[in-house]
Amino acid sequence: MMVQQEEHEGVLTLRIEGALSIYEVAHCKEELLGSLHHEGPLELDLQGLTECDLAGLQLLLGCRKSRIQHKRPLCFTNIPQVVKDLARSGGIQEKDLR
Repeated sequence: MMVQQEEHEGVLTLRIEGALSIYEVAHCKEELLGSLHHEGPLELDLQGLTECDLAGLQLLLGCRKSRIQHKRPLCFTNIPQVVKDLARSGGIQEKDLR
């Protein structure tokens, strides 16, 4: 799992590549924590995500919740079907991933 950062016109984009499962969540959480405090919009680009389990989905939704609590925008882009299916099976609507 790898997280790449890029900032353009005040928007911080994090590209998550590889697996985001229970085995990688702790490492990914460390990578994401500092970015959650970014003042401007935050975008999580999930196009490179190859695997995701409930622990990975929980981390993504926890990031979203944290940003909402601090009134800072976050959006998920390029959401792979595996994440959509996992969310749906957990009772989470696709609109909650946006």
